[in-house]
Amino acid sequence: MQQIYLNYCQMCGKKLFLNDNRSKYCLKCNFYYYSFPTACVVLLLYTDSGDYLFIERSKNPDKGKLDFPGSFIRVEETAEITCKRVAFEEISLSNLDLEYFGSSHDYYGNDKNIPIISLLFTSKIDDSTIKRISPKNDASRAIFLSKKQVNNSKLAYASMIGEIEKLENYILGKKASS
Repeated sequence: MQQIYLNYCQMCGKKLFLNDNRSKYCLKCNFYYYSFPTACVVLLLYTDSGDYLFIERSKNPDKGKLDFPGSFIRVEETAEITCKRVAFEEISLSNLDLEYFGSSHDYYGNDKNIPIISLLFTSKIDDSTIKRISPKNDASRAIFLSKKQVNNSKLAYASMIGEIEKLENYILGKKASS
């Protein structure tokens, strides 16, 4: 279970007490604090040939490691709006035809101690879209790799291994049904 790092109530300022391994409790105002994951979106973009778009992270945590374009969902955003922002801010794309693909769980941060839940969105991209990709913001470069070319030790997050596998099966299923 993930540790809750708060020690004082954000409502009244009094010391919090461990209620169980999922929550802390304030004796003064009877407020419960739970450890919830932070919501993110991840863009799983692939080509006709089955290559996946990765970015190389330009900032810590995990600077220099491979990641999919993605971001935390801001308070004022929906997941769909975050996808549009990420596509533009990280790889300079707009008007992607994204569909919801599923979710995955992992941990973020230098110590991998911040729980995250990633909402996965996917889209096949064509040659004209690939030519428009220009990495910026948190991405130092864009790289297309097939599943066989991916070195798992170079991935920023362990959950990416399962995401790649799930996407590979999805693509193979689409090709088989066409």
